[in-house]
Amino acid sequence: MAKAQNTDGGFAAGTHASQNLMDPHASPSDPATTAMVSMAMLRAGSTLSEGRFANVLVQQNSC
Repeated sequence: MAKAQNTDGGFAAGTHASQNLMDPHASPSDPATTAMVSMAMLRAGSTLSEGRFANVLVQQNSC
């Protein structure tokens, strides 16, 4: 999941018009998808200061 993070720190869900495109970086980040990914990482036990996804959460939080 962390590999799908865009350079701006967010995540994208893609578009309905391009369902055949499997590149997670092809769409711009959107707040809803970024929030859902953040919640999943928090539920996995990560925080902004520790855990497997701490660095990803920090990048998301700096947007």
